[in-house]
Amino acid sequence: MIGACAVGLSSTATVTKCDSVDELEGIFTNIGVSGNLGPISVGGEVNFASDWEPVGGTISTGIGAGVDVHMSGTKTKFELSGEKANPN
Repeated sequence: MIGACAVGLSSTATVTKCDSVDELEGIFTNIGVSGNLGPISVGGEVNFASDWEPVGGTISTGIGAGVDVHMSGTKTKFELSGEKANPN
């Protein structure tokens, strides 16, 4: 994260171009910024697949203070459990 300091509480929404949730499995990189408009904190991220293809975006809004530019990585594993895992 680049920025002096950022702290806050936000709600987020993410939209992807994936057809189903199992396409989100794997390693993703998220690059974004956040800052303030008065007491309101706003931010946005672009979400990239492991081959750096943009697959979606995230927006956030809430309360907070500070400004940051950030990059984070996530690894998602999709698993079925219970009856759906063993349909036979």
